[in-house]
Amino acid sequence: MAIDTTGGETAEADWIAETMRQAAALERRIADPAGLAELAAKLDAALEGLESAILVPASPTAARIIGAAKPRPNPDTNGATRAVVVEGYLATGVQIVRAARGARKDGASQVGAIAVAANPAGAAFVAAELGAPVIVLES
Repeated sequence: MAIDTTGGETAEADWIAETMRQAAALERRIADPAGLAELAAKLDAALEGLESAILVPASPTAARIIGAAKPRPNPDTNGATRAVVVEGYLATGVQIVRAARGARKDGASQVGAIAVAANPAGAAFVAAELGAPVIVLES
């Protein structure tokens, strides 16, 4: 049986290649102290007014960006019930949804999401799951 490579598989391969390219570019950027500082500043700006929110990384990349951001109150002592899941490159959104479920299990009554960059389909999936739009720091 012949495999049709004129449509679906090519489009899927292109999507995967683009996702890998975007993720690799973000990894290179956070390896540079200036690039990491820039992303941390954008995260800080997006979090303005959410001082009581617990930040939950959806990936190691997100953990590095959160670590470079301004210090936040200790979630164990501030009584926060709001969590914000942070992701570097949101591809499918599965990692954010899993992290959001964990935050809810740990007591967060409201969960939002922030990504540095996002695939529109993945962002739509996350927004539907969380009931709130994803804040995308860069388009």
